[in-house]
Amino acid sequence: MPSPSDIKSNVITSDHVRTIVNRAFGDRTEIVDYQILPYSNYAIGFLGSHKNLEVTVQRVNATDREKRNFFAKAVPQESVRQTTFIRQRRVFNQEADFYNEMMPLLLDSYEGEPWAPKCYLANEDFVVLEDIRGKGYRMCENKILTADHLRSAARALARMHACSVLAEKKLGKSLKDVCPKACVEQIFNQNTKDRGLFDLMIELIEKIAREHGRDPAMIAAAFEKAYNKIGNPREINQVISHTDTWPNNFMFNLDDPSKCVILDFQLVRYGNRMWDVAQLIYFSTTREIRDKGDVQHYVVKAYHEEFNEVIRRHDDGLQLPSLSDTLDEYEDARLLGFFSALFYFPFLLVGSEEYLRLKDNPEDSYNMYILRLNNDSVLKYMKKNKEYARRITETALELTDYCKKLFPKKSNGA
Repeated sequence: MPSPSDIKSNVITSDHVRTIVNRAFGDRTEIVDYQILPYSNYAIGFLGSHKNLEVTVQRVNATDREKRNFFAKAVPQESVRQTTFIRQRRVFNQEADFYNEMMPLLLDSYEGEPWAPKCYLANEDFVVLEDIRGKGYRMCENKILTADHLRSAARALARMHACSVLAEKKLGKSLKDVCPKACVEQIFNQNTKDRGLFDLMIELIEKIAREHGRDPAMIAAAFEKAYNKIGNPREINQVISHTDTWPNNFMFNLDDPSKCVILDFQLVRYGNRMWDVAQLIYFSTTREIRDKGDVQHYVVKAYHEEFNEVIRRHDDGLQLPSLSDTLDEYEDARLLGFFSALFYFPFLLVGSEEYLRLKDNPEDSYNMYILRLNNDSVLKYMKKNKEYARRITETALELTDYCKKLFPKKSNGA
């Protein structure tokens, strides 16, 4: 249990808790006690400090007290570089804009399975959501998702994207124009490129390719092809896109794995709907799974069926895409899936034992893996952790092989 000073020093004040309780229980409720506890024994994300807000209340005229947990995410303070990065990028401001301004538009008139937890309070310092663990939802401990979990995650994304299409039809304009601050591109932008993080990613891919006898000549050109799609107004079927579809941003119902909700809307962008699906597949599967050939089809098919069903149920006047067209969209989005995975993998796949080793020096984890200036720590850890090395290596080689097919003449020196 945290001490009173720990609670007082937290950005979530008693006034904030009062607002949260009013929204969750109604204003005729007395706050008996609240405390802020750890949410997990290990890090579950990189752009926030995750806590469990436990509140005990008593309703007017009730004899029994009620206890409820809320999921709280705040700007982390352990690393100066991490805090500075988050503040400069305004990712908490963006997520607050998403929940406060865009989410009501997305959910207006929507009837169907929820695709996100309810938000009780969001601002530039923190976000407080319902703790859906109480409804039987959990993250998958294994970050290689099963076929059922992949389909479920794809269907949740389809519901979100369908809500985007329906909202724009009702508003008569793009959600990007209505809520521009809620969908600012955070990662694949010129500022990130200037810092050299993309250059380090390309350097790592090329090194791995050469070490395995592959020609990496077209990796940089492939990245430019993918990069130039971001923010391109000519891209088809653009929606409010999650952008960060790795396994920790999905929670699945233990009793019914077909039920899934999406977490973390700090990096929302406006773009082609298949970008999220391509990221989901490359973040959550191995090359062995992808090489079987059917995973892309059954994940995209699950997405397609759910997307069309939601649209059909709410507005039968909208033209529905065919499965063939959706599969073509996915194929066009694959490059972004590759590069997203290889951009994030050097820190997403670092084992808990490594972060535990660095927990007393959190600045080191940012300097070594996340906002790194070179690939030395990544290459060193690849020699230490075989699974880490395997996932990065197989994806880099798969991308290199894919580029050879994508640019056949250039790859052959023509």
